[in-house]
Amino acid sequence: MKKWIVTILGWALIAFAVGGLFTLAANLPAKGYELRFKELVSVLQANSLSKAAEDLGLNLALWKEESETITTDLGRSSVAQRISVYGSPTLCFPAAYLYGSAPGAEQWDGCAISVGLADALFGSREVTGLELMVDDGKRRITGVVEGKECFLICPDVTASDAGYTAASLEIKSGNNPRGTMQNLLQSAGLSENGTELLPTGTLRQIINAVAWIPLGVAALLFLHQLWRLAPLGKMGRQVTGFALLLMAALALPHLLAALPRWLVPSRWSDMNFWMDLGNLVQQSLVAFVSLTNSIRDHLICTQILAFGGCLLGLLAGALLLELKKLH
Repeated sequence: MKKWIVTILGWALIAFAVGGLFTLAANLPAKGYELRFKELVSVLQANSLSKAAEDLGLNLALWKEESETITTDLGRSSVAQRISVYGSPTLCFPAAYLYGSAPGAEQWDGCAISVGLADALFGSREVTGLELMVDDGKRRITGVVEGKECFLICPDVTASDAGYTAASLEIKSGNNPRGTMQNLLQSAGLSENGTELLPTGTLRQIINAVAWIPLGVAALLFLHQLWRLAPLGKMGRQVTGFALLLMAALALPHLLAALPRWLVPSRWSDMNFWMDLGNLVQQSLVAFVSLTNSIRDHLICTQILAFGGCLLGLLAGALLLELKKLH
Protein backbone atom coordinates (compact mmCIF):
# COMPACT_ATOMS: atom_id res chain seq x y z
CA MET A 1 0.00 0.00 0.00
CA LYS A 2 1.35 3.40 -0.91
CA LYS A 3 2.55 5.63 1.93
CA TRP A 4 0.17 8.46 1.11
CA ILE A 5 -2.85 6.13 1.31
CA VAL A 6 -1.72 4.90 4.73
CA THR A 7 -1.19 8.48 5.88
CA ILE A 8 -4.63 9.65 4.70
CA LEU A 9 -6.32 6.60 6.24
CA GLY A 10 -4.51 7.10 9.55
CA TRP A 11 -5.41 10.80 9.83
CA ALA A 12 -8.99 10.08 8.72
CA LEU A 13 -9.42 7.50 11.50
CA ILE A 14 -8.04 9.94 14.05
CA ALA A 15 -10.27 12.75 12.77
CA PHE A 16 -13.41 10.60 12.89
CA ALA A 17 -12.50 9.33 16.37
CA VAL A 18 -11.90 12.85 17.70
CA GLY A 19 -15.17 14.08 16.18
CA GLY A 20 -16.99 11.14 17.72
CA LEU A 21 -15.49 11.84 21.14
CA PHE A 22 -16.58 15.48 21.08
CA THR A 23 -20.07 14.42 20.00
CA LEU A 24 -20.30 11.87 22.83
CA ALA A 25 -19.12 14.45 25.37
CA ALA A 26 -21.70 16.96 24.12
CA ASN A 27 -24.48 14.38 24.67
CA LEU A 28 -23.56 13.98 28.35
CA PRO A 29 -24.62 16.63 30.91
CA ALA A 30 -21.67 18.84 31.88
CA LYS A 31 -22.53 18.79 35.59
CA GLY A 32 -24.61 15.64 35.64
CA TYR A 33 -24.69 12.86 38.21
CA GLU A 34 -26.84 9.74 38.40
CA LEU A 35 -28.05 7.72 41.39
CA ARG A 36 -29.46 4.20 41.24
CA PHE A 37 -31.24 2.97 44.37
CA LYS A 38 -31.13 -0.70 45.33
CA GLU A 39 -34.42 -0.35 47.23
CA LEU A 40 -37.55 1.54 46.14
CA VAL A 41 -37.64 5.11 47.43
CA SER A 42 -40.58 5.81 49.76
CA VAL A 43 -42.67 8.99 49.78
CA LEU A 44 -40.85 10.26 52.87
CA GLN A 45 -37.44 9.55 51.32
CA ALA A 46 -38.44 11.20 48.04
CA ASN A 47 -39.51 14.37 49.84
CA SER A 48 -36.34 14.29 51.96
CA LEU A 49 -34.18 13.98 48.84
CA SER A 50 -35.97 16.89 47.17
CA LYS A 51 -35.54 19.09 50.27
CA ALA A 52 -31.86 18.14 50.69
CA ALA A 53 -31.16 18.79 46.99
CA GLU A 54 -32.77 22.23 47.24
CA ASP A 55 -30.68 23.07 50.32
CA LEU A 56 -27.47 21.99 48.53
CA GLY A 57 -28.30 23.96 45.37
CA LEU A 58 -28.88 20.88 43.18
CA ASN A 59 -31.42 20.21 40.44
CA LEU A 60 -32.99 16.82 41.15
CA ALA A 61 -35.29 14.51 39.18
CA LEU A 62 -36.51 11.22 40.66
CA TRP A 63 -37.76 8.65 38.18
CA LYS A 64 -38.87 5.06 37.66
CA GLU A 65 -39.79 2.78 34.77
CA GLU A 66 -42.89 0.64 34.51
CA SER A 67 -44.39 -1.36 31.66
CA GLU A 68 -47.80 -0.12 30.45
CA THR A 69 -50.16 -0.63 27.54
CA ILE A 70 -50.63 2.66 25.69
CA THR A 71 -53.66 3.24 23.45
CA THR A 72 -54.81 5.96 21.05
CA ASP A 73 -58.25 7.38 20.25
CA LEU A 74 -58.27 5.20 17.11
CA GLY A 75 -57.90 2.04 19.19
CA ARG A 76 -54.29 1.22 18.32
CA SER A 77 -52.22 0.03 21.28
CA SER A 78 -48.65 -0.89 22.16
CA VAL A 79 -46.78 -2.03 25.25
CA ALA A 80 -44.23 0.59 26.27
CA GLN A 81 -41.95 1.54 29.14
CA ARG A 82 -43.34 4.51 31.02
CA ILE A 83 -40.68 6.73 32.61
CA SER A 84 -42.42 8.62 35.44
CA VAL A 85 -40.42 11.67 36.52
CA TYR A 86 -40.75 13.81 39.64
CA GLY A 87 -38.77 16.86 38.56
CA SER A 88 -37.45 18.01 35.19
CA PRO A 89 -37.76 15.28 32.50
CA THR A 90 -34.76 16.70 30.63
CA LEU A 91 -32.53 15.84 33.60
CA CYS A 92 -33.30 12.12 33.53
CA PHE A 93 -33.48 11.79 29.75
CA PRO A 94 -31.35 14.43 27.96
CA ALA A 95 -31.73 12.92 24.49
CA ALA A 96 -32.37 14.99 21.37
CA TYR A 97 -35.95 15.82 20.40
CA LEU A 98 -36.87 15.39 16.74
CA TYR A 99 -40.20 17.18 17.12
CA GLY A 100 -41.57 19.39 19.86
CA SER A 101 -39.97 19.45 23.30
CA ALA A 102 -39.99 17.75 26.68
CA PRO A 103 -43.02 18.24 28.93
CA GLY A 104 -42.71 20.65 31.83
CA ALA A 105 -41.79 19.42 35.28
CA GLU A 106 -45.41 19.82 36.51
CA GLN A 107 -47.24 19.29 33.21
CA TRP A 108 -49.35 16.41 34.52
CA ASP A 109 -51.34 16.05 31.28
CA GLY A 110 -48.30 16.05 28.95
CA CYS A 111 -45.77 13.44 27.84
CA ALA A 112 -42.98 12.84 25.36
CA ILE A 113 -42.79 9.64 23.33
CA SER A 114 -39.99 7.86 21.52
CA VAL A 115 -39.64 7.44 17.79
CA GLY A 116 -40.33 3.71 18.23
CA LEU A 117 -43.61 4.32 20.06
CA ALA A 118 -44.69 7.00 17.56
CA ASP A 119 -44.14 4.56 14.69
CA ALA A 120 -45.97 1.76 16.51
CA LEU A 121 -49.03 3.84 17.43
CA PHE A 122 -49.36 6.33 14.60
CA GLY A 123 -47.07 5.22 11.77
CA SER A 124 -45.72 8.76 11.80
CA ARG A 125 -43.32 10.85 13.88
CA GLU A 126 -45.04 14.21 13.51
CA VAL A 127 -47.52 13.54 16.30
CA THR A 128 -47.04 16.56 18.58
CA GLY A 129 -50.39 17.63 20.04
CA LEU A 130 -52.09 14.23 19.69
CA GLU A 131 -53.39 12.38 22.76
CA LEU A 132 -52.66 9.02 24.36
CA MET A 133 -54.47 6.95 26.97
CA VAL A 134 -52.26 5.80 29.85
CA ASP A 135 -53.14 4.29 33.23
CA ASP A 136 -53.76 7.67 34.88
CA GLY A 137 -55.80 9.16 32.03
CA LYS A 138 -55.23 11.11 28.84
CA ARG A 139 -51.91 12.78 28.07
CA ARG A 140 -51.05 15.12 25.22
CA ILE A 141 -47.82 14.52 23.30
CA THR A 142 -45.44 17.48 23.63
CA GLY A 143 -42.49 16.02 21.73
CA VAL A 144 -40.89 13.03 20.03
CA VAL A 145 -37.50 11.94 21.36
CA GLU A 146 -34.84 9.77 19.71
CA GLY A 147 -34.99 6.07 20.53
CA LYS A 148 -36.01 2.87 18.73
CA GLU A 149 -37.46 1.36 21.92
CA CYS A 150 -41.11 2.01 22.77
CA PHE A 151 -41.21 4.36 25.76
CA LEU A 152 -42.82 7.57 26.96
CA ILE A 153 -41.75 10.18 29.52
CA CYS A 154 -44.45 11.44 31.90
CA PRO A 155 -43.96 14.05 34.64
CA ASP A 156 -45.36 13.47 38.15
CA VAL A 157 -46.73 16.55 39.90
CA THR A 158 -46.05 15.09 43.36
CA ALA A 159 -44.03 12.21 44.77
CA SER A 160 -47.13 10.63 46.31
CA ASP A 161 -46.78 7.42 44.28
CA ALA A 162 -43.08 7.06 45.17
CA GLY A 163 -41.41 3.75 44.24
CA TYR A 164 -38.65 5.64 42.42
CA THR A 165 -35.59 3.62 41.53
CA ALA A 166 -33.22 6.31 40.23
CA ALA A 167 -32.35 9.99 40.36
CA SER A 168 -30.68 12.37 37.93
CA LEU A 169 -29.01 15.52 39.20
CA GLU A 170 -27.30 18.66 37.98
CA ILE A 171 -24.59 20.06 40.24
CA LYS A 172 -24.63 23.82 39.86
CA SER A 173 -21.18 24.45 41.38
CA GLY A 174 -18.27 22.73 43.10
CA ASN A 175 -15.44 20.45 42.01
CA ASN A 176 -16.16 17.51 44.33
CA PRO A 177 -19.32 15.94 42.88
CA ARG A 178 -18.99 12.65 44.75
CA GLY A 179 -18.66 14.45 48.08
CA THR A 180 -21.75 16.47 47.18
CA MET A 181 -23.69 13.27 46.48
CA GLN A 182 -22.56 11.77 49.78
CA ASN A 183 -23.78 14.90 51.58
CA LEU A 184 -27.10 14.66 49.74
CA LEU A 185 -27.66 11.04 50.75
CA GLN A 186 -26.64 11.74 54.33
CA SER A 187 -28.96 14.76 54.56
CA ALA A 188 -31.85 12.70 53.17
CA GLY A 189 -31.19 9.82 55.58
CA LEU A 190 -30.25 7.35 52.82
CA SER A 191 -27.36 4.89 52.92
CA GLU A 192 -24.54 5.21 50.39
CA ASN A 193 -24.19 1.41 50.45
CA GLY A 194 -27.71 1.14 49.06
CA THR A 195 -27.03 3.54 46.18
CA GLU A 196 -24.96 3.28 43.00
CA LEU A 197 -23.24 6.56 42.11
CA LEU A 198 -22.71 7.27 38.40
CA PRO A 199 -20.52 10.35 37.73
CA THR A 200 -21.73 11.13 34.20
CA GLY A 201 -20.31 14.66 34.41
CA THR A 202 -16.85 13.25 35.19
CA LEU A 203 -17.25 10.80 32.30
CA ARG A 204 -17.88 13.79 30.04
CA GLN A 205 -14.68 15.46 31.33
CA ILE A 206 -12.66 12.30 30.64
CA ILE A 207 -14.04 11.96 27.10
CA ASN A 208 -13.30 15.64 26.41
CA ALA A 209 -9.75 15.27 27.76
CA VAL A 210 -9.10 12.21 25.57
CA ALA A 211 -10.45 14.10 22.53
CA TRP A 212 -8.08 17.03 23.14
CA ILE A 213 -4.96 14.83 23.46
CA PRO A 214 -4.47 14.15 19.69
CA LEU A 215 -5.33 17.78 18.93
CA GLY A 216 -2.72 18.92 21.45
CA VAL A 217 -0.10 16.57 19.99
CA ALA A 218 -0.86 17.80 16.46
CA ALA A 219 -0.60 21.43 17.62
CA LEU A 220 2.77 20.77 19.26
CA LEU A 221 4.10 19.08 16.12
CA PHE A 222 2.87 22.01 14.00
CA LEU A 223 4.50 24.55 16.32
CA HIS A 224 7.71 22.53 16.30
CA GLN A 225 7.81 22.67 12.51
CA LEU A 226 7.10 26.41 12.55
CA TRP A 227 9.92 26.86 15.07
CA ARG A 228 12.35 25.00 12.82
CA LEU A 229 11.33 26.90 9.68
CA ALA A 230 10.99 30.36 11.25
CA PRO A 231 13.64 32.78 9.91
CA LEU A 232 14.77 33.85 13.39
CA GLY A 233 18.31 34.46 14.51
CA LYS A 234 19.78 33.31 17.80
CA MET A 235 18.54 36.39 19.67
CA GLY A 236 15.10 36.16 18.03
CA ARG A 237 14.69 32.54 19.10
CA GLN A 238 15.68 33.38 22.67
CA VAL A 239 13.18 36.26 22.88
CA THR A 240 10.42 34.17 21.30
CA GLY A 241 11.17 31.23 23.59
CA PHE A 242 11.05 33.48 26.66
CA ALA A 243 7.71 34.95 25.51
CA LEU A 244 6.22 31.47 25.02
CA LEU A 245 7.40 30.32 28.46
CA LEU A 246 5.95 33.47 30.03
CA MET A 247 2.59 32.87 28.35
CA ALA A 248 2.60 29.26 29.58
CA ALA A 249 3.36 30.41 33.13
CA LEU A 250 0.50 32.92 33.04
CA ALA A 251 -1.93 30.29 31.70
CA LEU A 252 -0.90 27.63 34.26
CA PRO A 253 -3.03 28.95 37.21
CA HIS A 254 -6.14 29.00 35.02
CA LEU A 255 -5.39 25.45 33.85
CA LEU A 256 -4.96 24.18 37.41
CA ALA A 257 -8.17 25.93 38.51
CA ALA A 258 -10.07 24.08 35.77
CA LEU A 259 -8.85 20.67 36.94
CA PRO A 260 -11.26 18.59 39.03
CA ARG A 261 -10.45 18.17 42.70
CA TRP A 262 -9.11 14.64 42.24
CA LEU A 263 -6.44 15.91 39.84
CA VAL A 264 -4.97 18.67 42.03
CA PRO A 265 -1.16 18.34 41.62
CA SER A 266 -0.45 19.47 45.19
CA ARG A 267 -1.74 16.11 46.41
CA TRP A 268 0.21 13.90 44.03
CA SER A 269 2.98 13.23 46.59
CA ASP A 270 0.43 11.79 49.04
CA MET A 271 0.19 8.01 48.66
CA ASN A 272 -3.21 8.00 50.36
CA PHE A 273 -4.45 10.28 47.58
CA TRP A 274 -3.55 7.70 44.94
CA MET A 275 -5.07 4.87 46.97
CA ASP A 276 -8.30 6.83 47.43
CA LEU A 277 -8.31 7.76 43.73
CA GLY A 278 -7.82 4.10 42.75
CA ASN A 279 -10.73 3.05 44.97
CA LEU A 280 -12.89 5.83 43.52
CA VAL A 281 -12.12 4.79 39.94
CA GLN A 282 -12.86 1.15 40.81
CA GLN A 283 -16.21 2.07 42.40
CA SER A 284 -17.18 4.19 39.39
CA LEU A 285 -16.25 1.44 36.92
CA VAL A 286 -18.27 -1.12 38.89
CA ALA A 287 -21.23 1.28 38.95
CA PHE A 288 -21.13 1.80 35.17
CA VAL A 289 -20.76 -1.95 34.55
CA SER A 290 -23.67 -2.69 36.91
CA LEU A 291 -26.17 -0.42 35.19
CA THR A 292 -29.83 -1.30 35.60
CA ASN A 293 -31.97 -2.67 32.78
CA SER A 294 -33.65 0.65 31.96
CA ILE A 295 -34.11 2.74 28.82
CA ARG A 296 -31.97 5.54 30.29
CA ASP A 297 -29.14 3.16 31.18
CA HIS A 298 -29.28 1.57 27.72
CA LEU A 299 -28.41 5.03 26.40
CA ILE A 300 -25.47 5.33 28.81
CA CYS A 301 -24.23 1.84 27.82
CA THR A 302 -24.39 2.84 24.16
CA GLN A 303 -22.35 5.96 24.89
CA ILE A 304 -19.73 3.95 26.79
CA LEU A 305 -19.45 1.42 23.94
CA ALA A 306 -19.11 4.29 21.45
CA PHE A 307 -16.35 5.75 23.65
CA GLY A 308 -14.50 2.43 23.42
CA GLY A 309 -14.95 2.41 19.65
CA CYS A 310 -13.51 5.92 19.38
CA LEU A 311 -10.50 4.87 21.46
CA LEU A 312 -9.91 1.94 19.11
CA GLY A 313 -10.16 4.36 16.16
CA LEU A 314 -7.51 6.61 17.71
CA LEU A 315 -5.24 3.64 18.33
CA ALA A 316 -5.71 2.28 14.80
CA GLY A 317 -4.97 5.69 13.27
CA ALA A 318 -1.82 6.12 15.35
CA LEU A 319 -0.62 2.60 14.40
CA LEU A 320 -1.15 3.32 10.71
CA LEU A 321 0.92 6.51 10.95
CA GLU A 322 3.68 4.63 12.74
CA LEU A 323 3.49 1.87 10.12
CA LYS A 324 4.10 4.47 7.41
CA LYS A 325 7.32 5.54 9.18
CA LEU A 326 8.63 1.96 9.28
CA HIS A 327 8.37 1.60 5.51
